[in-house]
Amino acid sequence: AMGLSAFFWLPLLLERHDLADTAYLISRSVWLPGSVWTWQNFLDWGLHYTHSFARPIRISVVQLSLAAFGFLAALRWAHQRNDRMVEWIFWLLVTVGVGAMMGSWALPLWLSNDILPVAQFTWRLLAILSLPLALFVGGLPFLLPAKKQSLWRQGVGLAFSAILLAA
Repeated sequence: AMGLSAFFWLPLLLERHDLADTAYLISRSVWLPGSVWTWQNFLDWGLHYTHSFARPIRISVVQLSLAAFGFLAALRWAHQRNDRMVEWIFWLLVTVGVGAMMGSWALPLWLSNDILPVAQFTWRLLAILSLPLALFVGGLPFLLPAKKQSLWRQGVGLAFSAILLAA
């Protein structure tokens, strides 16, 4: 999806000189520095989602907790079956990598060129971060006993989906 959306970049590269200097300055000095995560501001501690225009956009503690438990459950299940865990590890690396690129330590990388401050802010990476977190939540039904796998796992999967939607 990121590769297919690259069509956005070509006009941006060709029209960068048309951007007003004030817009570029606001992007570099206000929006981008205010959109990075720190250890104090990356988690939303509320149990319910409430929209606000506050920056940075935070990740829900409910979503992160369910994803962590689901990831551990899936790893345990894969280990018990002597199954490959490569896919789960890959998505963990994607999650950690994308989360790190949203952090304040990566701000110099974002500011090191002329293109990223114009088109992207760190919160755009949340679209990428959401996929592995959703996949990790899908590992929670693996906590159920193997005898009751199919029906129970489907029910638990639906229940966790409902909880995430409500939160």
